[in-house]
Amino acid sequence: MYLLRLSVILVIVGITNLFGNNLQITNVSVSGSNISFKISWENSWRITNQPPFNWDAVWIVVKRKDCASTDGWRHVNISKNASDHSAGDPLMVETVPDSMGVFIHLKRDSSGNISNIPVTLKMVGVPNGVYDFKVIGIEMVYIPQDSFWVGDAVSTNRFYKRGGNAPYLINNSGTITIGTGNGQLYATGAIYSQTLSSYTVPGSGFPKGYKPFYVMKYEITQGQYVDFLNSLASDQAAARGFTINTARINITGSWPSYSTNFPHRAMAYLSWDDLGAYLDWVALAPMTELDYEKVCRGPRPPVGGEYAWGTTAIVDANALQFDGTPQETHNVSIPLGSGIANYGNNGVIGPVRVGFAARAGTTREQAGASYYGVMELSGNVWERVITFARMNVSSFSGRHGDGEITTTLTPPAGRFNVPGWPTTINAIGLRGGSWGNAAGDLRVSDRRVVTDQTGRHVHIGGRGLRRVY
Repeated sequence: MYLLRLSVILVIVGITNLFGNNLQITNVSVSGSNISFKISWENSWRITNQPPFNWDAVWIVVKRKDCASTDGWRHVNISKNASDHSAGDPLMVETVPDSMGVFIHLKRDSSGNISNIPVTLKMVGVPNGVYDFKVIGIEMVYIPQDSFWVGDAVSTNRFYKRGGNAPYLINNSGTITIGTGNGQLYATGAIYSQTLSSYTVPGSGFPKGYKPFYVMKYEITQGQYVDFLNSLASDQAAARGFTINTARINITGSWPSYSTNFPHRAMAYLSWDDLGAYLDWVALAPMTELDYEKVCRGPRPPVGGEYAWGTTAIVDANALQFDGTPQETHNVSIPLGSGIANYGNNGVIGPVRVGFAARAGTTREQAGASYYGVMELSGNVWERVITFARMNVSSFSGRHGDGEITTTLTPPAGRFNVPGWPTTINAIGLRGGSWGNAAGDLRVSDRRVVTDQTGRHVHIGGRGLRRVY
């Protein structure tokens, strides 16, 4: 049997401002194989009778720590049988086939705040022992199956349909031919990009973005990354940990007591290995270039030079209110039709709070939100993606993390261990621009920096997703 010694509460990405989502997980307890808690967050929605046909959710994973060991926190599987779980009205539990976690979301169309709703989940496969347990929640957005375009006929190194300059339509998950023949998908390169070679992306394997998935609503925050570091074993933390206090990024201390003064700000300075390890540990997966463009524009035809909010007009969030607090937001007037982003290295020299522009009554443009309600896909920090450039795409299947990363027994310690995830610079790209970039780099279809970006840099962060097919 196993026993609960201490209930540990871990809230990841709590946006504690009036208009943020303020995710809270409280009152964690364990009885037998069941773990129970109460969940709250603000501004939840579910819309299934009209576009965008989607909803928000919280991805829940559970970790355990052996009280007799100095090892880090280990992953706990959750039953894949929906009948083993319960959630109070108006919520429901959505299970996943690999038992890595569950999604919690509204079970009928509505919107509003979720307040202290009880949830009980059944854990499976926990060995005998005495454990601490903790529950981790990450806000996500559901992206439905749908056709979408890549490329916009304007942005640098964009995708396009060969034989002209038109965007390329992806309307199924089948084979895509890359090459110079009429109608084929193609892109030219410059600076940090390269011209695509001719090859075939198979119908199975590499994700095309067409099928449904959940994506993180926000970029990984400094608070999330600190919690991750403190949950690792010492050898793992030695590889993934660092201290930094520059460009509005603040990580101090040492394992297992890393801390940050700005837990709600986006995390930058993440290498590909850092991001990959984090996503593996929370059982998510990296985005591809195709995923990124779909999440930004949805099924709408591209607008030449558009940003993630769907227009070509942009305002720099170069003045802040409540700087450094959980209520951090901008103090900038936004003309009708314009969107806002943190970019240009002007006034605000570093990342800002995730979801900083969303206020009561803001439009999609004023909030800087994508078609599906995902935040900061243009600006703040670069998004790391799996790219088509210079890689054997058949090796990447979009497989999810297994909740564990390597140890000294599976060297090197602190690395992701997911088969098919790239380990070389040739497969990692950047999309969406950052706080230090010019406006053109923030365009949805801009591929100027699409390879060779794997190291730690103050402009680079990321987010993950989970496919549900």
